Amino acid sequence: MSQVEHVLWPRNVVRWRSRRGILELDLILMPFFDAYYHHLTPDQRHLHQWLLSQADADLQKWIFRKDRDPDLDPLHLSWIDFVSESVPSPII
Repeated sequence: MSQVEHVLWPRNVVRWRSRRGILELDLILMPFFDAYYHHLTPDQRHLHQWLLSQADADLQKWIFRKDRDPDLDPLHLSWIDFVSESVPSPII
């Protein structure tokens, strides 16, 4: 891992990156940020930064379990599940 990957984003950056502009994702990622982000450990915050760095189309597939990439690291898969199960799924 490079040194850049170890840097935690400021809270306002994480909040901004949680706003995706796609209603379904916003209804999961923003409430997760508001309710849980301040409780996360640094390792969990790194996992969350990884999640927020992914493409919207991938996030939708993963969070709503439409498709799972078999090449994803098990740690990343468990984080996706943790985030998606922490907030009630939106009814749209």
